Amino acid sequence: MKRNRSLSLLLLCALVLALLAGCGGSAASGGKDSYTEVEAEEAYDAGMTSTENTAAPASPASSDGEGSGDPLPGGLKLVYTGSVTIDSTDYDATVADVRKLIADYGCLVEQANESDYDRTWRDAASSVREHTWTLRVPSEKFSALLESFGTVHGHVSDKNQSARDMTKQYRDNESRIASLKAQETRLLAFMDQAASISELMEVEDRLSEVRYELEQLQNDNNTIDQMANWSTLTVRVSEVAAYSGDGLSFPQRVAQAWSTSGTGFVRAVQGIVIAVIWLLPWLVIAGVVALILYLTRNKRAARREARREAKRLKAEALRRKRMEEGEKKP
Repeated sequence: MKRNRSLSLLLLCALVLALLAGCGGSAASGGKDSYTEVEAEEAYDAGMTSTENTAAPASPASSDGEGSGDPLPGGLKLVYTGSVTIDSTDYDATVADVRKLIADYGCLVEQANESDYDRTWRDAASSVREHTWTLRVPSEKFSALLESFGTVHGHVSDKNQSARDMTKQYRDNESRIASLKAQETRLLAFMDQAASISELMEVEDRLSEVRYELEQLQNDNNTIDQMANWSTLTVRVSEVAAYSGDGLSFPQRVAQAWSTSGTGFVRAVQGIVIAVIWLLPWLVIAGVVALILYLTRNKRAARREARREAKRLKAEALRRKRMEEGEKKP
């Protein structure tokens, strides 16, 4: 029994000494086991400095992505956009050619729209049908696809392309992401050392801010990757009755003028016929009214003549009456 009491007393003394040693160590270190707001700011600055130093490449690369520094995956982050306009007298064949190019080059159709306009009241050379595609093209095939449009039926009336360099923004985001990850690691370590609930909540708040910003930057870079990997191209096919005379020889222009004139005459006659058919009910009604007026014109003329004769007789009677009254007076 005494032996057990002695052992318990020794363990209690050892525990007290350990607590005193811990407090002394904490006091000697200036309270570094606790996490204060000042130390949080110091950790933030330290994380920024350490990350920027470690993330810097051995030899700096130029802003356009060239040089021997740390290269980006896939090289430059160039975002290509372009558009192609094709005029065609064989609309169906041109649309089929464009659809084949879309399939051959592995393009994604983001949007497609087809319109069919009535050309009855339009000039013979105006557009009737139009088809527009908004495509996402693999960037490595973008230039080749633009050149391939020269092989389709029709005439390429407009073609342009442009590129926007997103490399610098991508690199800046990568550096910032590395810095935020270092801060995240430090904050997680401070969470384990928090001595109170308030300190723990303060660290968690800052950690949430870091993770939110980190997620935003990663989403931005994912978007840049997608835009750089898949270029945007707008293709428009317009149906025309004839091509422009620019670049044609004189006999070709004469033949085209004759063909256009004949086509215009035929379409004008067709338009007149359609207009007459559209107005036919109104013309029938107008004809019936005109026939009724024609058949009743004699009766109306007789009634007018009778009214005039009645007025004349009435006036004559009134005049005679006045004359008779005048003769009777002395």
